[in-house]
Amino acid sequence: VSAAGLEAAQQYPGTEYWDRNWRKGGLQQRRGEIVAEMHFYNQLWCGCEFSMGHLCERDPAELPDYIRPLIQAKKKAMHESGTR
Repeated sequence: VSAAGLEAAQQYPGTEYWDRNWRKGGLQQRRGEIVAEMHFYNQLWCGCEFSMGHLCERDPAELPDYIRPLIQAKKKAMHESGTR
């Protein structure tokens, strides 16, 4: 992934690829500040069916509008199949 990020950044002058794990080493707070300051899109989950399970535990009112229908469908499927 880093090699692809570096290659992509080289194609756009003035673009810097940040090769950091922003969730470790105390960088989570700084990451949040940068996301807010730069108005970056911050996806709540990777997009696969299995990683969205933790979102089903949250109050739907806390979730962005775009994800609520997906979570409702996931909850319905889980209920119908008897899985958690």
